[in-house]
Amino acid sequence: MYYGAMDTVTATADDLIRVLEEAGTAFGWSRAYESVLSTAIGAAFQAADLDEAIDAIGVSPVAVKKVTAAITESSAALGRAPRTAASYSAAWRRIAEITYRWKTAGGQDPGNHFWETVDDLRDQRTRRLTPKKTTPHALYAGPGREAQNALRVDLSSGQATITLPATMADEDFMVLVEALLAHRRAAGRD
Repeated sequence: MYYGAMDTVTATADDLIRVLEEAGTAFGWSRAYESVLSTAIGAAFQAADLDEAIDAIGVSPVAVKKVTAAITESSAALGRAPRTAASYSAAWRRIAEITYRWKTAGGQDPGNHFWETVDDLRDQRTRRLTPKKTTPHALYAGPGREAQNALRVDLSSGQATITLPATMADEDFMVLVEALLAHRRAAGRD
């Protein structure tokens, strides 16, 4: 069965990999997560009985439902665990949703600003992973700036940037930390 023949929005495997790479950069995905998504792309093409080298697969919401059902059926037929099918299906839904938006918003066009306008596509779940083991903070000069007065901090939930006055005194750092903690407590996140 061809998933996409009646669909107005389709994507080739090359389109999907391009979206995966661009989204990975824009959203800060790990290589491991990108690997899961690329495996799901292969599973989707296999379940839909399509050739990744020449065929396109539907990425509209209707087509995604059909493909996820086919992934579940195909995984069971191949003797894979139900959890594996669920994982492939969830990953396929994620990459297909992003690709659908990318295609319909002209993300493939040169000079587009698609990745600057899709914060709603970021994973909103709180990460359960431990913080990265690399340097957790660094001073950097932002675009158009010569002075290094911004502090970029890698957190388990993403990256935070704080712009500091050029002449900040040591005691001002304590005031800043106290203000951040007070804000967090006021938001009910002790």
